Amino acid sequence: MNYSMIADIICNYPIGNLISYYKIEKGNTADTYFIETELGEWILRKIKNREQGYTEFGIVNHLLNIGIECVPKIVESLDNKATVCIQGKFYNLQEYFKGNEPAIEDVKIISKVAESIALVQKGLDTCHIAFENTDRFEIKYQWENAKNIWQELYTKNIVAFSNKDVENIVRKLSDLSSSNKQIIHGDLGIWNMLYKDDVLKIIDFGEARMGDYYFDIAGALASISEKSKNIPIEIICDEFIESYAKKKFLLDTNKLLSYIHLWYWRGILAIALSSNIESNIKGKVIAEFVKTIDIFDNVF
Repeated sequence: MNYSMIADIICNYPIGNLISYYKIEKGNTADTYFIETELGEWILRKIKNREQGYTEFGIVNHLLNIGIECVPKIVESLDNKATVCIQGKFYNLQEYFKGNEPAIEDVKIISKVAESIALVQKGLDTCHIAFENTDRFEIKYQWENAKNIWQELYTKNIVAFSNKDVENIVRKLSDLSSSNKQIIHGDLGIWNMLYKDDVLKIIDFGEARMGDYYFDIAGALASISEKSKNIPIEIICDEFIESYAKKKFLLDTNKLLSYIHLWYWRGILAIALSSNIESNIKGKVIAEFVKTIDIFDNVF
């Protein structure tokens, strides 16, 4: 977007005139911009549709209203709307938090992540929002699309599991995937967290839907273990479970392990389906995921 279009969007918000902006290129932040205006600093995001805007605003506003501050505020427009539509595209604006993805260098960060997730989930217990979002990566549908590709990978000895093996795994995990009792973030890896000076913010509720809290917890634990090179998974799990229990409840480790399996197998099937990854690379990544699942199995 150019300066004129950014200014057209910003004039819909009570934040003063545009001073400067730049596009954020990190990660999956497509069409996300840092904005500086007369009244502060902000993040402008292009979102899927109006429904996403109101869902994210409803979740974040509810959490902030009950005193849970580990989410950045989403700003209402001048006409009190959660999103602005320009040229048929939808945008929302949130307060800028000058933090970075948490570097998992010690157990203090793990504890902070666990406590923040517990607080958000505790707040979501009393949040009542109607959802249209569904799980875009539901494991049964992933497998239906991946069967032929997987058979080819297996025939070439690139993956160790046969189609029958994966079919059995998917059957066991699909019941977990269909759980829909709670509001979940849906993509709660540490890539959707910002941290600075002992303050952690959870961002981007664009994949929020009904599900089970354990799915988000599994995603957080998996992403922490992948980013931490110096802390054993056993210590990561112990610290996370202990810290989470201080703010919400003691986790059922058997249930958590099942959701960790679900998280990784969704990733495995997504890798298999990718048209941008060569077959031998797919095999290496899938083998690494399976190895990590085995490590979690030994921990629990």
